Amino acid sequence: MEIPVIDFGMLETEKRSETMALHHQACQKWGFFMIENHGVEKELMEKLKLLTKMHYEENMKDSFFNSETAKSLDNNGYISKTDWESTFFISHRPNSNINHLTTLSQDLRKTMEEYIDQLIKLAEKLSELMCENLGIEKNHIIEAFSGSKGPSVGTKVAMYPHCPRPELIRGLREHTDAGGIVLLLKTTKSALHRVMAMKDGDRLSIATFYNPSGDAIISPASELLLPSHVRFQD
Repeated sequence: MEIPVIDFGMLETEKRSETMALHHQACQKWGFFMIENHGVEKELMEKLKLLTKMHYEENMKDSFFNSETAKSLDNNGYISKTDWESTFFISHRPNSNINHLTTLSQDLRKTMEEYIDQLIKLAEKLSELMCENLGIEKNHIIEAFSGSKGPSVGTKVAMYPHCPRPELIRGLREHTDAGGIVLLLKTTKSALHRVMAMKDGDRLSIATFYNPSGDAIISPASELLLPSHVRFQD
């Protein structure tokens, strides 16, 4: 089966109802989908990928191939508890740590922040569409996630380098993503997935997590509770 592809450009046309139905089905049955015409600038995404790859080459590649993970391939046994990935994590909201990551170039920091600003708008749009499909107030998820400080937003940057023994290790083991909305440049939300280690070429993943605030209280929307409208901590 093919992954659903949703064209957000159709939301402003006579095909809005059809597009909303596809979005609802993708959320309900798949848990992830690809988005076209999402509003995040293509040039910005390409620049971010280029700068991130440059950062890996200059600051992470040598240390990764000298790491215990890389050396463990010499043992010839299957490695089940380690991923073949080189990563770093950036916190954006409510507090940013990007200026504390001193190896990141100024250009990469600036580009990442511009990208995140656009991605948060996309996450909010996605949440509004979910609410519309559920028949609840369109700001329900945004407000529920906000708590007292706003949503928690962070990005995991992962490079999956070429692997000399891909039969011995996974790039990223099977998992589901916890939290709210996950934006992987052009995919979202949580499903069982993995990344295979490859012998040829490197692959880049920039996954941004739009999650509830640490003090947010999450419960079902009252409109969806029947018959008693009881909520957590009521």
